[in-house]
This record gives sequence, C-alpha cells and structure tokens, in this order.
Amino acid sequence: MTTLTASVLKPLIETLARGTFFTVINVKINGETRRYNCRLGVKTYLKGGDLPFSAEEKNLITVFDVFKSEYRNINVATIKELQVRGIKLITDSKPTPHLLTLLN
Repeated sequence: MTTLTASVLKPLIETLARGTFFTVINVKINGETRRYNCRLGVKTYLKGGDLPFSAEEKNLITVFDVFKSEYRNINVATIKELQVRGIKLITDSKPTPHLLTLLN
C-alpha cells in the first residue's frame, strides 16, 4: 500500500477539495504547527501580478485561509493532517485503496 507522500497528497487535495472548504494542519518553516481552514480557487481578493517564484517547483499549494481572509502557500510535504468532505487523512498513516482511485 502507498503512504501519503507529497506526490500523492497534492493531487488528492486538488481532487477532493475542489469547490469545498477543507482543513489542513501542517508544520510551518519555523517548526510551529498551524491549522488552516481554507478553500482552493478563490479569486475574489486577487490584486494582480505573479508570484516571484514557482509554487509547483517548491511543492506549494496556494489556498485561501477563510478566517484570516488571506492567501497562503502551504508546503505539501509538511502537511500532517487533511480533513475534506468528511474524510480525515493523517499523513503518517496509509490511505485506503478507494481514496487512491479518486486520482485516476
């Protein structure tokens, strides 16, 4: 069985979280644990311009934090827990086979 690595987790988030709110718990670069209640694809607060780096190359996923009303870049490799559509995934555990079929 496959573990939830960044290469599996990123497409899983993009598939399951499309059009819905979800929660991510990750470890920030300073070692602090952070909980985000967020959504993908929010464009309301965009001010224009491009990021000075490639989010894809840095393995980041851009989300909108609904409580802070700000965009955040989350490093997929530091995600410890994901809750979406009633499913709670912990990255240290192994996913069930039916979750991996959602990626196909």
